[in-house]
Amino acid sequence: MDSVAETIRELKNIWTARNLRIAQMYEMRRLLNPRYRKDYESAVTNTPKVLIRLGRFLLSSAPVIHAIASGLDEAEAELNASCERALSSIWRSNDETRRRAGKRPWRVELSDYMLMTGFYAVVVAVRQGPEFIADIWNPTQTYPEWGEGDVGLERVAYSYTLSARSAERRAKELEWKTPENWPGSRKSVVVDLLWEQQDDVSVQSVVLDGTMAVERRETEFPRIPVIIGTVGGEATWGGYSDSDANWAKYYGESFLEANYDVIDAYNRWLTYQLQLVRDTTYRAVAKRGNFDVTVDDLKAGKIVDLGTDPSAMLGPIAMPPFPPQLETIRAEFQTQMEQGGFTRAMLNTFGSPPPSGFALSQMLTAAYAAIGEHHQAAQSLISEIDTIWLTEVRRKKLRSFKITTRKPGVPGLIREEFSAKSVPEDVMVEATFKLAAPDDKMERLNAARIASPQGPLLDTQTILEELVGVPDAVLIMSRLDNDEAKQLPEMKSVRMAKALRRAELALRRAKKPDKDLADAIG
Repeated sequence: MDSVAETIRELKNIWTARNLRIAQMYEMRRLLNPRYRKDYESAVTNTPKVLIRLGRFLLSSAPVIHAIASGLDEAEAELNASCERALSSIWRSNDETRRRAGKRPWRVELSDYMLMTGFYAVVVAVRQGPEFIADIWNPTQTYPEWGEGDVGLERVAYSYTLSARSAERRAKELEWKTPENWPGSRKSVVVDLLWEQQDDVSVQSVVLDGTMAVERRETEFPRIPVIIGTVGGEATWGGYSDSDANWAKYYGESFLEANYDVIDAYNRWLTYQLQLVRDTTYRAVAKRGNFDVTVDDLKAGKIVDLGTDPSAMLGPIAMPPFPPQLETIRAEFQTQMEQGGFTRAMLNTFGSPPPSGFALSQMLTAAYAAIGEHHQAAQSLISEIDTIWLTEVRRKKLRSFKITTRKPGVPGLIREEFSAKSVPEDVMVEATFKLAAPDDKMERLNAARIASPQGPLLDTQTILEELVGVPDAVLIMSRLDNDEAKQLPEMKSVRMAKALRRAELALRRAKKPDKDLADAIG
């Protein structure tokens, strides 16, 4: 078996090409200008930053619905409903903890990493307390290796840096072996964490600044507790051979990958246009005589003193006309960037009147075409985390704890108990959320109000399921039927008769019975 250090080094080497490519994407997102020169014009488009910001909003702003399949048993349905409320409470609590630690909300950070790197890596576990863990790893610091076929994750290294104080505290908490007088004068410590799968148990190793702290220690987890996956990228797996040294660049790609070369070319042409405008505005000059004035001096707007030399003279040189083809090139670049990202309509605010339902539907289709893979991956990941959490609560028989949630029919937030007994034996969660794109629900409701009184053009169930898109149309239909039935004359008569009967019995059974009035009512 290879040493821990050799294994970590091998895993890092596999993903070197990927990390170099991701670094280029971050440079473009941060609007770094490689063509900047003093006293010259240059610029870069803000499209990469705007695209990531919009994609992150679409993926992280709509609420998540945690759904668990229920049978016909009412007791099972109530357990499932309790689990769904617990999951909502746990995720909300985790986000509050992250904010106190100076971190962004969980889905915001996950969406950002997925869009920028094409990868996601999350440590999932449940500890006594209880403590629900879904720690996001930076994909550029995560180096996985999967087994053949459906074996799954076999090894993964994670390299990160801690402050000396944090590293010392973590070493004591997790029982890492450290040398004497450690960390000494260090201000920061590089931690290399290695997980390996060995038969039916996962083992962990830790290296601190090149010093072995933990060597292949067995853990409580039968499988490596890290979920790692890719989003986008090439359809084929590159493997670990040397036949294609750059395969790792394209196995899981940044959202900016489709536009990288287009944006780079656009930035180059934008710089060219700005410089051309400046040259045309300042007018390049030719010098006569022995007075030393350069063209760059005038481009920089410097004041030129010709002195008293009669032979010193500056005169304009004829400049070429501003090429009309530049606007055509700009339009072509804009079209290509839209094809690789979001439409301009989604990037800009709307004027008056607001867009129609058809226009919004087209925008949503364009959004799904751009980040549909990220949306599906995020939903699957949250579903898997939910299922692991609930399964571990039942397996470890965690003690009861309080959750803060909302309950149907009860106004505001409530607190209730949740424990291992609240989790069904066979549990599987499906987490879903919509892209936070504009919605035309009010427009559809108005159409339903107009069409519904016209007869059988639109029945109530079609309005609920097709137009409004409610999650449980049957339940609402039954409530509507009940409400309508209460207004029927026959039902009003029945309710009045029952009320009079209760009043008659109350008069006869009172401490001072009123027999005459009771007889009159009867």
